[in-house]
Amino acid sequence: MQNGNSEHPGLFIAGNFLSAKTGTRGMCEDLTIQLRKKGFLVFTASDKPNRLPRMADLLWTAWRNRERYQVAIVEIYSGLAFEWAWLLSKFLRLLKKPFIAVLHGGKLAEFYRTKPKKVSELLNHAALVCSPSHMLQNAFHKEGFQVEYLPNGIDLSLYPYRKREKIEPNIVWLRAIHEIYNPLMAIQAFKLVLEAYPEAKLWMIGPDKADGTMPKLVAEIESLQYPDHVTIFGAVAKNDVPKWLNRADIFINTTNYESFGVSVVEAIACGLPVVSTDAGELPLLWKNSEEIFLVPKNDAQGMAKKVLELLNGDVPAGQLVIRAKEKAEQFDWENIMPLWVKMIDKALGRDN
Repeated sequence: MQNGNSEHPGLFIAGNFLSAKTGTRGMCEDLTIQLRKKGFLVFTASDKPNRLPRMADLLWTAWRNRERYQVAIVEIYSGLAFEWAWLLSKFLRLLKKPFIAVLHGGKLAEFYRTKPKKVSELLNHAALVCSPSHMLQNAFHKEGFQVEYLPNGIDLSLYPYRKREKIEPNIVWLRAIHEIYNPLMAIQAFKLVLEAYPEAKLWMIGPDKADGTMPKLVAEIESLQYPDHVTIFGAVAKNDVPKWLNRADIFINTTNYESFGVSVVEAIACGLPVVSTDAGELPLLWKNSEEIFLVPKNDAQGMAKKVLELLNGDVPAGQLVIRAKEKAEQFDWENIMPLWVKMIDKALGRDN
């Protein structure tokens, strides 16, 4: 339990607090840490991975602490996670608690089209709606919703910048092993890089989401001429991410969906040139060929080409990284936290 500060309202944050079990830390966990540093009293849910205990925990936390928080922050994703958020939003309305709906996930706009009435009900009863994604902001604006842009924060002090005098063929991939992040594309691109740089290494970091992708990934690796040059490390602690990033010289991002791209920001903060797909938010956030390289989704050949350009010295990697890092600094919590404080005050009608 955290001690509150009388200057700040109590908060209830409903999101994915699952890092201890899955190895993936949600943005709500980082937000909670930063808000508590500012003196906010924060209650959180849920760290339960199973469906019914998770839903029960969300409702029980909202009820048990109803006298101690004044506003809720509810993360909104697609799929089953939306159903939890929808039910919780109805409960918060019964408790007469204003809530801020935070739109996440590259599939949320598609999901809206499958359940427009239900999504609209939730968003129309939110005190405020915000998102770290211009893509989601634009998509929901077109549907008539007012969505404020509020990017994810990152503590850049935790990500030491390493200047790379020469780009070596050491490549890192950092996402969950799941179909939507398309790890097979990483192997397909790496295969082409190996033809020119047989000493190249690829390190894949992230938890296995057990959706059937891992066996396919292992089979793809075994088909390489040098399968031992690819290592799957699995989940690593959030605090160890900078260490793993700074072992490498190039970061590749193969995702098919993206609503912000925290891992891209983390890589840039560590001084890594980035080659990514142009999924979702990424082309709205980053300038292609000026800050990072963007290639079409599933274009393994295009990704390999950009990686080889970096390795061959055909492009000024240093300038690319410097421009990207200047933008990444905008997302430091020092800049993002005042926006959250303002958002919370606005939800309580005390922003004037």
